[in-house]
Amino acid sequence: LSRERSLFRHYQNLFLERYGADVVGEVIELGGERGYKHERFFPLATKFRCTNIAREHDEYLDMTAMTLSSASVDAFVCVSVLEHVFDFRAGVAEIQRTLKPGGRLLLVVPFAFPYHDEVDYWRFSADAFPSLLTGFRIDAIAHLGGLFSTISDNLKRPKDRLSKRF
Repeated sequence: LSRERSLFRHYQNLFLERYGADVVGEVIELGGERGYKHERFFPLATKFRCTNIAREHDEYLDMTAMTLSSASVDAFVCVSVLEHVFDFRAGVAEIQRTLKPGGRLLLVVPFAFPYHDEVDYWRFSADAFPSLLTGFRIDAIAHLGGLFSTISDNLKRPKDRLSKRF
């Protein structure tokens, strides 16, 4: 668990292990970091590309303005990224535009999780997904963690560590 850094990261990995096992074709991780090695959860992928606009990645890709052809991607993985994208609707629209018919989106977003990283704009509840993901078939909404992991992750965050002064 210490390698995963938090209980929330542990639950994200369990989600990817469960839902990534049968994903086939090319998989593009949006906002990924190579160090998390998420490709291990996609054994049937013919190719796995870790993309981001910063940090350690395979390829630069801005999810709000992708340079990918329409209906060209088999699957996207977007793990704890959408909360950092100010124009999240543009990001979802680009995913929908570039995803092949029948393609898969594995999306993880925090809800009751502390403010984190350089920018952190949004929290989404399960009620948001039917409206946000219009045109997608939602197979599952999984609640990661629970009361214990939420309390644990909040307690281990240093006070004011990422606070901005305006």
